[in-house]
Amino acid sequence: MPQKKARPDCDRRARQSERLGRLLHLLRLLASRGRYGIAELSAELECSSRTVYRLLDALTSCGIPWYLDRKLDSYRIRDGFKLGALGEVKTKSEQQKELLEKLEQLADEGRKLAETLNNFLVEIENLRGSAK
Repeated sequence: MPQKKARPDCDRRARQSERLGRLLHLLRLLASRGRYGIAELSAELECSSRTVYRLLDALTSCGIPWYLDRKLDSYRIRDGFKLGALGEVKTKSEQQKELLEKLEQLADEGRKLAETLNNFLVEIENLRGSAK
């Protein structure tokens, strides 16, 4: 069997980006209150119904709880499910700086604890000395 020609990286990336875009669009459609069956989804996403099923499988593997509402004959995401907020992404240097600040706070607390324990031991020695 002849080997397939290897696709250039730019073509592969373009296909992956297109698929990711469709997946995100599908997620947005399912989260909306519109009525989307397979035919409507494939028309909206400009792809085949088979591709829609593949995208639904991808959502399942990502842990997105979608279901078919048989009354409305439309696909939906389960009530109460929320995607985590896409917050700020910190750079490594920001993460390291934050970690160093937390470590410094921990070291300060450790020094205060050590001082308190030393004072406690001194008091115990003083009480022991006065009890003799």
